[in-house]
Amino acid sequence: KLGLTHSDVVLLAGSTHAGEEELVVAAHARVREQFPFARLIIVPRHPARAGQVGGLLHPSQATTRLLSKVAEGERWDVLIVDVMGVLSQLYHLASASFVGGSLVPKGGQNPLEAAAAGCPVLFGPDMRDFPDISQGMLEAGAALQIANAGELADEWLRLLGETETRNRMKEGSRRFINQYCG
Repeated sequence: KLGLTHSDVVLLAGSTHAGEEELVVAAHARVREQFPFARLIIVPRHPARAGQVGGLLHPSQATTRLLSKVAEGERWDVLIVDVMGVLSQLYHLASASFVGGSLVPKGGQNPLEAAAAGCPVLFGPDMRDFPDISQGMLEAGAALQIANAGELADEWLRLLGETETRNRMKEGSRRFINQYCG
């Protein structure tokens, strides 16, 4: 339905909060300078904010679609998720992710769904609601902590350019999840 192929590069920003989407959009714009076909999926923590998030993107910058309205196979640059219950599935499509609530003072969101999907995880400095999980993921090499949109763009670019680094993070995610599952 999403019109993706195996060669598509997809970045995902999951459970984002107000104030973060602007940063994610700016990071994606930088990534597209080197990877012009990089797509971005934004999943706001509250789907009712999807319209507000869509307003952050100028039509000349990127083709933006809402998940509930995207036609099968339709081309998009930025997909905004306006439905519940699909985030864990979408992490499987992403080359790298950002877990929201962490670049703004919200305490972070749970990064385990991304890790369980084997998706390299980036999160911001505020992970106070998940201190053990975030620290464990950092130690396992499953996640990277960034401080701002510039570092988000830098790390997304590095992960897209360094397959070996991306694969190491995927393996770190698998090890971390397997160590604590059950």
